[in-house]
Amino acid sequence: RAPLTTPNLRARKLALACLKGALSLPAPHEQSVISLSVMKLVGDFLLQQCGPILVEMDANEGDLDEQVRDAAVSAISSLLLAKIPSTNLSDDEIVVEIIRYRVHISQETVRRRCAIPTYDEGKNMAENDEDAPIAPRGLASLPRSRRSLCFQALQSTLDGLTSIF
Repeated sequence: RAPLTTPNLRARKLALACLKGALSLPAPHEQSVISLSVMKLVGDFLLQQCGPILVEMDANEGDLDEQVRDAAVSAISSLLLAKIPSTNLSDDEIVVEIIRYRVHISQETVRRRCAIPTYDEGKNMAENDEDAPIAPRGLASLPRSRRSLCFQALQSTLDGLTSIF
């Protein structure tokens, strides 16, 4: 299995860190250049990694599922900082599409990162247990460090858009 689709969360976390590194490859004062189609492909894939992870985990893995989600949010932040090839900027429709997609992906990143897992009826967890606490939703339900990652993704959207103009 590919590292990003494996139930092995350690491999998935490592693969996301490598992907983030590839997106951040240029020097810190430079930005990578990625076409809109590649941005959509990578962005949509990373969005899937931001959502709740429903895999059986060992007790010693701790919050590894949360770390995988954090790594995906961090990779999306790097993706949103990427420039678009200047040849695409001559067409107003493409510029509007770029702006819409970046705003969409940043909103979806925060929404999916704040989502809580839901479980199938076959599993005796959360929704099937009447005594289980109901987890609040939204940014307020995340610890400060994870909220900070979400705000970083939103800020990356703005920074990436300002690099266009």
